[in-house]
Amino acid sequence: MPKKLFAFLVRLLQQSKSSDAQLALAKYAGILASKNYCGTFRDATIESFLEEYGKQQSSITPELKAKESNQIVHVFTTIYTTGGHTRFLENLVRLDTTYVHHLLITEQGSTSPRTQLLDLIQSKGGKVLVLQPETLPEKLIDFQTFVDDNAAKVILHIHPHDCLPSVALQAYKNLLDIHFFNHADHGFSFGCDVSNSIINIRREAQKISMHERKQANSSILPLPIFKEVKSDLEFLTTKLKYGINETDIVAVTIGNPNKFYTTEKHHFFQTMVKGLEENPRLKLFVVGVEPKDFSPAMDAILHPRIVYLGIIEDPSDIQSIADIAIDPMPMGSYTALLETCFYGASPLVCYGTIPLFDLYKDAAFGGKLKLAANETEYLKQLKNRCDHASPASKQEISDAINEKHAGQTWLAQFHSIMNQKQNVPALERVKPNELERFSELNQAVKVIKYSTLSFFYDNIQLFSRKEVLKISLHLILNRYSIKEILGIVKKSIQVK
Repeated sequence: MPKKLFAFLVRLLQQSKSSDAQLALAKYAGILASKNYCGTFRDATIESFLEEYGKQQSSITPELKAKESNQIVHVFTTIYTTGGHTRFLENLVRLDTTYVHHLLITEQGSTSPRTQLLDLIQSKGGKVLVLQPETLPEKLIDFQTFVDDNAAKVILHIHPHDCLPSVALQAYKNLLDIHFFNHADHGFSFGCDVSNSIINIRREAQKISMHERKQANSSILPLPIFKEVKSDLEFLTTKLKYGINETDIVAVTIGNPNKFYTTEKHHFFQTMVKGLEENPRLKLFVVGVEPKDFSPAMDAILHPRIVYLGIIEDPSDIQSIADIAIDPMPMGSYTALLETCFYGASPLVCYGTIPLFDLYKDAAFGGKLKLAANETEYLKQLKNRCDHASPASKQEISDAINEKHAGQTWLAQFHSIMNQKQNVPALERVKPNELERFSELNQAVKVIKYSTLSFFYDNIQLFSRKEVLKISLHLILNRYSIKEILGIVKKSIQVK
């Protein structure tokens, strides 16, 4: 279904006479493709439209008033209170003193941002601009003015569906170094079309950017980890705070509810209940979610030794006493995993995952982790970590993360990428592994159908009557109910 729907959206975009309808279709196509594997990681038709649209809409001539070469504008779609990508920028700003880092947010909406990050950027001399939900021409002017005033380089950290940078940065493609940070490396993305380099955090993502997106200037940058070392007194105080006894084994998992969704093979909390029953000294602390986030299936995730802590803006204290860092399943939380392991916790990652999420291959783990094939093997790995945790092995992991992900060694890699010339030697374009397996991440058909229906209902006023007929025919062929289709047709008539 995703492939057929994506193809229909692209055809509709090609045929539409309304640029507003085309822009809405482009954005929804990005949302669909980034959440449901449709056989492509980019689309030339959509990118060509965004290029022309950007040229038509832009009313500003680039001046690039920021003369200093050490000014970077980071463009985010949304800044969250928690989350690895927000932490990436925060850790970078803490580590790096060579550049002045500015932040531009395109769609914050009602979501609460991570205030520590905003305050940190401003304390280091950077500026923050949150675009308001204005008309597109107004947002374009604000976006381009901020880039003009502050950017020598731009790094895009945007959501896969965010079209605005592709439109706003057309005029800057040959004037600025624009880097695309490929954090959503498992999905379709806008932004590559205006970037002269792609920064990845995993080798598999680099393969995709080179082989599927045809971008030779594609590099790998490990995630930066910046954590304060805890004193013995802080360590003991934290154990007392959370009621940890000498014989307890502490496991910590961190992620938002989207990281813990259920599949045919994976149910994180049911598996953890089994693990807790097999390991009576184990206690699991969950950061970022609460049982109410998973209603109505709460009975499957309650256990006296599962402690739900909800959202904690800085979970360093609970991370510092962890013996085991348990990654969410089926979606990993890479930054949180490494940050917990920074304090010496032994990592445990999802079993039977797709090749892209090969967190167990991180250089800091030295190739010593074996990915479990199924839940039975996974539970055996958990028991092994509970039975054989040692201070020596914990220190070894901590030292390796310090070497690969922190300090001057990491910073040198970042500066090398920032100073890289556009025409770098092309690396071997190795094909990514088993791309079809991305379909394992696809949403349920009913979810896709509902979101598509909602998209057309909310945007039907942008389409001509002829286009409404095409949309109606598509919905009929895909077995939408007559009532649903008539609702869209009726609204289209009312707004004409």
